[in-house]
Amino acid sequence: MFEELRIPTLWITKVRGENTVEPTRLAPLMQYIVDKTDKDTAVIIEGIEYLILENGFETVFKFLTNLKDNLLAKMRC
Repeated sequence: MFEELRIPTLWITKVRGENTVEPTRLAPLMQYIVDKTDKDTAVIIEGIEYLILENGFETVFKFLTNLKDNLLAKMRC
């Protein structure tokens, strides 16, 4: 469905492949999201518990907070 609508997707997985990122690579994940967004974009992150399992709660909380801040800053420009 997402492909038919040309909605960018990125799979968070340890399996290497096209449009994938490892769950411990939060910086590239954030960069991907920020690069792909504009003012009309909704970001859906499914599987936050997987990120927490791989990185810890505090790290993922900081990631989400930084992601929010980056997206808000981008929308103000």
